[in-house]
Amino acid sequence: MEWPAVLGIYGAIAATLTAGWNIHSGFRDRGRLKLELRVKRFERNSIGEEIEKPVDCLEGTQLHLGVVNTGRRPITVTAWRGVPRRPRSNDADIRFHEVMCRKLLNETEQCSLVSRDLVEAFTAGLRRMYVIDSSGRRWYVPRKHLRAIAEEIELLRSADSGDEGHRP
Repeated sequence: MEWPAVLGIYGAIAATLTAGWNIHSGFRDRGRLKLELRVKRFERNSIGEEIEKPVDCLEGTQLHLGVVNTGRRPITVTAWRGVPRRPRSNDADIRFHEVMCRKLLNETEQCSLVSRDLVEAFTAGLRRMYVIDSSGRRWYVPRKHLRAIAEEIELLRSADSGDEGHRP
């Protein structure tokens, strides 16, 4: 084999390995968000501090969305929205929380978004819920979280309506 052929084969192998490494690094270095939806209930004590209570009724219940950046690149969270089952127009997304100060999440940083319109949101019947970052990308809440929250709210509604029927 002649030297130009050996150098050509070596160059092709090196270029292929470099391209593969660059693709791998690009996927590894991208930003990723992990979203976790929970229902929490708070009451104010005599001093005025909010204390977390067990969720046993709808009064004072809030929807909390935990956002964690699990990727390496920073992500700026700008909004939290939901998509109703039967939208009336293209702008029918439900706005839960518009982040005014635009929270920048570096690697492993987290923030919590709160919506006090819990009952209204799930009365409208949500199909999807998502967070928007500064680039316009939508990060969706897993559907199993939405189903679990909807079931929990239905249990709370039935417990609230059952209590009202037994009051003197």
